[in-house]
Amino acid sequence: MPQSNLPQHKPKIGLALGGGGARGFAHIWAIRALDELGLKADLVAGTSIGAVIGACYASGMNGNDLLEFVAEKLSNTARIAGQIFSSSPAELVDLLNPFQPALLNGLTLLDILMPAQVANEFSGLKIPLKVITTNFYQGTENIILEGNIKLAVAASMAIPAVFRPVIIGRDVFIDGAYTNPVPYSHILDECDFTIAINVNGRPKQERQVKPKLAITTKAKARAIAKAENEVLIPNSREVLFASNQLLQNTIMAARLRISAPDIYINAPIDQFKVLDFHKALEILEATEPMKDELKRQIDAQLDR
Repeated sequence: MPQSNLPQHKPKIGLALGGGGARGFAHIWAIRALDELGLKADLVAGTSIGAVIGACYASGMNGNDLLEFVAEKLSNTARIAGQIFSSSPAELVDLLNPFQPALLNGLTLLDILMPAQVANEFSGLKIPLKVITTNFYQGTENIILEGNIKLAVAASMAIPAVFRPVIIGRDVFIDGAYTNPVPYSHILDECDFTIAINVNGRPKQERQVKPKLAITTKAKARAIAKAENEVLIPNSREVLFASNQLLQNTIMAARLRISAPDIYINAPIDQFKVLDFHKALEILEATEPMKDELKRQIDAQLDR
């Protein structure tokens, strides 16, 4: 077996969790992989949904905790709606006010849905956390290391046209994925061993065969063949989100040419969209194989 280039002492492990909306549920398998190997990250950097999952992990939640939370709280659309609409009138107005710059107030949504175990302040975290966001007017990447956790995470996940920009001090912040979609660059210099998880994916063209009241096998075959030969034109909403995917993939390709983490995993999530939070269990099922793949790569590189 080849000799590891890592130091002989226990390596300091860094974990970078990227942005991707609902696709970010796949990050839970990365945490579960570390759990099953008896390892724990010493530093976490997160962008957007990666900041959400990263804040949970850095607060002391393990992979099982996160899986249980998603299964119990977030996988049921009716339950999510119930949690939101059982909030106070003031919270609802703040969350859904159509006269604001975007539909949803991310901070209010986090107040309603984020696990109670998450620390209120960075100073209360069990693992150091770097939350990545984008300074809108300066056009630069910004790293938040202190202050209120939910405010930082809301700034990191402020997807334009979905969540309102977040004001901290005199600065306006939007989704960190516009400047650093998978923020492994912020763990490289401080860690001996680095893992990065990309949940951005690529746009996927879906073929839909319209059902008929009575469809024969031949008719169905003709409908499938026709669908396969059609070029589907995405609607404006699909173009908006898919364009963000393409932009972020381009950013990451450029960053990877400059430097790379020890392990870089592309989660198998192309079939899911950024707002598919109602498909949480499907996303977890589809991405579970990445857990064993990550364990295999970690074992190989740490020469365990």
